[in-house]
Amino acid sequence: MEELNNYSFREYNFTVWFFRLLLFIIGSIFILVFVLKINETVTIREGEIVAANPQADFKAPFEAQIVKVYVKEGQPVKAADTLLVLKNPENIEQYAKIKSEIEYLQKKLQSINVLQQAVQKKKATLDQTTTIAEKKYQLDINRLVNDMKTLDQQYNLQKERLSSTREKYFGDSILYKKDMLSKYEYNNTKEASLAVKENLTRTQSERNKRLSEKNIAYNDFTREQNSLTLSKVQLYENEQSLIQAKNEYESQLKQATAELNKLTGEVNDQNIIAKTSGIVNYLFNTSKSSNVITKGELLVSIAPQAVSYYAKVTSIKLPQTIYISPSLSFIEAEQLIESNFLHYPIAVKPDVGMMGFMFRKIDNAFDLKLYHQVIPVKYIVQEYIKYPIEVSVFYYRFPYQNKGTITGFLKKEFLEVTGDGKSTLLDIILKYPRVRFRIEEMKSKHKNRLSKIIPEGEIFCLSNALNLSRGGKLVSLAHEKDEKLLKVFDELSHYVQHFYYGRYDIKCLSIDDLKEGKNFSILEFNGCGAEPHHAYGNGNTLLQAYKIFIHHWKILYKISRYNYKTGIRYWEFRKGWTFLKDAKKHFAMLKKLDKEFQV
Repeated sequence: MEELNNYSFREYNFTVWFFRLLLFIIGSIFILVFVLKINETVTIREGEIVAANPQADFKAPFEAQIVKVYVKEGQPVKAADTLLVLKNPENIEQYAKIKSEIEYLQKKLQSINVLQQAVQKKKATLDQTTTIAEKKYQLDINRLVNDMKTLDQQYNLQKERLSSTREKYFGDSILYKKDMLSKYEYNNTKEASLAVKENLTRTQSERNKRLSEKNIAYNDFTREQNSLTLSKVQLYENEQSLIQAKNEYESQLKQATAELNKLTGEVNDQNIIAKTSGIVNYLFNTSKSSNVITKGELLVSIAPQAVSYYAKVTSIKLPQTIYISPSLSFIEAEQLIESNFLHYPIAVKPDVGMMGFMFRKIDNAFDLKLYHQVIPVKYIVQEYIKYPIEVSVFYYRFPYQNKGTITGFLKKEFLEVTGDGKSTLLDIILKYPRVRFRIEEMKSKHKNRLSKIIPEGEIFCLSNALNLSRGGKLVSLAHEKDEKLLKVFDELSHYVQHFYYGRYDIKCLSIDDLKEGKNFSILEFNGCGAEPHHAYGNGNTLLQAYKIFIHHWKILYKISRYNYKTGIRYWEFRKGWTFLKDAKKHFAMLKKLDKEFQV
């Protein structure tokens, strides 16, 4: 009995400790699951499950010196808090040198521009001088030719008078010898004959003088033209030398500007900004160094205070797209299209465009050839997506947040008319209210089809561009906005990584499919230049539309300020102003071309 009791006691102790150990293991697992900051990515069939707020590691963007530290390990921080300030003193001298070089190159280019303007003025002056010389020569030649004609007429008359005078003189000579005519009368006849001869000689001399003047005028004109031609050749050579020098300086300026832009962020103080809230769990130890760190070295890590996850898409459906330069022959362009397995119909549009200018649906090679021959800039050829619905989604997300906002959701409808079997296309256009402000545009675009009678019930598309400025109609889908739709665009935003603000243009099979993240294709997405289309129409007053625009500008400002703090520099005023001027010229050219091009 005693042995049995001893055995039972030992067994009891073993059981107690076994269960204590088991509880400890289970508790440890529980703590690890809910406390440790897990940043792993788990791959699934159609995407990834990733931590929505993983540990944020901040590494040195370049070799630099730590100027100031605002945090310490274990300290909680909020999104947009400044953690460190860096500076790279070694690049300051190089920055100043490149900046001086840029100023020198800019002055050289300004001098060349002044010289080019002077050359153009000289060319204009030479052209004007040539024109004046040609006109003067022509006037002189016309005057001399007219004088010579007049003298020829006088000469012929004088010859006739001389012939008559000679006959009279011959007759009077006979009569005088026979004493039938007085000496006075005979002398008068003789003097008249001599006077006619003298006039004839004088007329001939004047004609020869005019002929000589004509030859002299021709020689002077030829000599002057040769001199002007030589001056033009010299100006052309000077112009070519200036163009070559300008190209060289512009190339050097471009390289220097690129180098300067690269150094700008490294020369100025670089603020390391927290992107999310969390706790600092690592900080570069400045006490063990001279505050100098190498590029890529870890500066600070921030662990999130709570872990959440989202599904990240691993692919986005985009139309098959290629870029074609206008310098290519049409045969080369067509071969490029075929090699990328693109088939008609296709969509074409300028690589840099707006408002749907020169967007076309191309159904055959003939229309594509016309487009290629006309377009003067690089253009995009895309697979034509045949989904029936096109929508516009305006979305923004702050860089330090995981969830964004959809401010606008619209459906786009084509500018279309329906035939009645009796009226011509022109009659239908004139009656259609949506076309009343673009009748001349429609007449120009469809002038070869205006007299066509549209069969009853047939839909005729007046514009394939769904932009509001091209006649497209925007229908509000604000009632369709929900968490499912937002989730799709949050996933897209994380996929693109740096697309925080703008408008997606999408074709889809249905709105429900779009919310499920299937059967849709992104035609394009537009960044900070995108307009919030939902401000137009849809019952908004002018004041409400202004409020929508101002709200979006504020959002854009906040995102830009945050990006600036993280090292993304603003454009210089000159660069922005030049961009706006060039863009204005570019779009004016596209607008004019779009109006004239009938395909």
